[in-house]
Amino acid sequence: MTKTKFIFTLILIIDMINLFGQNNLDKAINNWKNGEIKKAHFEALQVINESPDNEKAKYLLMKAWFVQGRYKEALQTFITIDKGYRKYKECVDLAIQANIHLRDYDNAFLIAARNKSKQLLYLKGFTNKRYAAIAEKTYYVPFLHDNKISSDYWPGVTGKINGVQSLFRFDTGGDYVIMGLSAAKSLGIELNYKSKSIHAAAKVTVWHSIIESMSFDNGPSFLNVPVTVMADMDDFIIFGTNILEQFLSTIDYHNNQFILTPRDNAHLIEVHYKMLSQRNLKVPFFLWDDHYMFAKGKLANNDSLNLFFDSGLIALNEVEGKLVQASFTASKESLKKWKFDKNNLKQNGFIPTKYSLSIENLNQPNTLIWFDSNLKKDRNFGGIRIDGLISHAWLKNYSWTIDFDKMEYTFGLK
Repeated sequence: MTKTKFIFTLILIIDMINLFGQNNLDKAINNWKNGEIKKAHFEALQVINESPDNEKAKYLLMKAWFVQGRYKEALQTFITIDKGYRKYKECVDLAIQANIHLRDYDNAFLIAARNKSKQLLYLKGFTNKRYAAIAEKTYYVPFLHDNKISSDYWPGVTGKINGVQSLFRFDTGGDYVIMGLSAAKSLGIELNYKSKSIHAAAKVTVWHSIIESMSFDNGPSFLNVPVTVMADMDDFIIFGTNILEQFLSTIDYHNNQFILTPRDNAHLIEVHYKMLSQRNLKVPFFLWDDHYMFAKGKLANNDSLNLFFDSGLIALNEVEGKLVQASFTASKESLKKWKFDKNNLKQNGFIPTKYSLSIENLNQPNTLIWFDSNLKKDRNFGGIRIDGLISHAWLKNYSWTIDFDKMEYTFGLK
């Protein structure tokens, strides 16, 4: 073979390898967008094996590790990503969140400082005040019974904030604690770091601060709890996913209670699982950013949907003299794609259907949909299309256990 032919053959082989890698990367990105996390993860690894310097594939791999709760692996991937990569800022933000999930605030702060992240101001509050859950046993925390909004529609608990008796509502659409401006002022909470956020598809002003002490009646206590104060929110106080993250958490709708077992006690975890209904279904879930939990589901004939589990979606309608709660909401984009009547999509409102809303083989018929006209496009979590939100109205038919170590839901039947 002549030198010219050899060089031409070598170039052709390199081009074929690059084309193979690009095809796999395109497949990985498409699978990621569709919420096929395991496939995207595998294909990203294939690309990196062929092209170790492919920064786009490494970022995708980092995200895949992250949503599966593999935060250490996500951070190991992060340190291999070139700082010149055009999405390095997003990589930094994700690395900060991975460290926060691991409760490594020092490393989160260090990464933020080195990369001049906007999260630096927020993280300064943690340098001397570390969030901690104080829990030594399994706690059975009863649902509160409140005349304003029944636990049938929005469960919650009683407890204390900085020694003041308080009422907490449960919402996996939130992170740690969220409250309105007047509630924060009445509790003496300082309004520190100010920013913009999204609440119910609208931009709102928020402040970030820390609650020095918090406890649930008959339940665990917490120190230095991050709190978000919202300008547009009523006097509600909400606790969310990141409070539950410290526990093997069962929202026992059948018995009107939360069951909370500290994750670091293997014996209690084993006992906790033995208490659960033997008639159950286990479903993998994923978590984006700080608190956005999602899993696969189905509405009518639309399967493999990515559903955000938002227990605090409170949309109530009166039907024949009775209050009914919407179990699902979706964007105008999705509802049009699913051939819903466009006349129902002109303004906010309820859409009654005979469709079943399903997670694997758990089916709830006659889904009532809440439509928010402000939500025109699908949400996305790190590039993953979110097709809709599933609410308390669906979840309350089961006992719902969230295992943040296994990244697995257990739905118990009566």
